[in-house]
Amino acid sequence: MKSILKYNILMLLAGIILSTIIYSLSPFKIGNRADIIEFMGIIFFFSTLSLINIIGYLLLHYIFKIDIKIIFKVTNILILLLILFNHSREWKNTYLLICTPIYFLLQFLIFLYYKKRIKM
Repeated sequence: MKSILKYNILMLLAGIILSTIIYSLSPFKIGNRADIIEFMGIIFFFSTLSLINIIGYLLLHYIFKIDIKIIFKVTNILILLLILFNHSREWKNTYLLICTPIYFLLQFLIFLYYKKRIKM
C-alpha cells in the first residue's frame, strides 16, 4: 500500500521537475510575464494530476476497499485521460506539446518499475 503512495508522490515530484527542466531548456521561452504564467500553469497541471491520483488512491483503497491492482490501473488511466483532455484544449501550448510525451513515457516507466515491485 505504501509503495503506491510512494509512486504517486514520485509522480508529483517528477511532474514539477519535468516542467522546470523543459522550461529552462526550451528554445520557446521569451522571458516575459505571460510566459512565466504559462509555465506556472503547466506545473500546476502536473501537480494537480498527481494530487488527484493520491486522493483517488486513498478514497478507493481505504473507503471503498478496492484491490490495489485495480486502483493502480484505474488511476493511471484517469491521469492519462486528463492529460489528453488538457492537451486537446491547449494544443498550441508549446510547453504542453513537449511535456506530454515525456510525461507519458515517465509514467509508463515508473508504472513498470512499481508493477514489478508490488507483484501485479
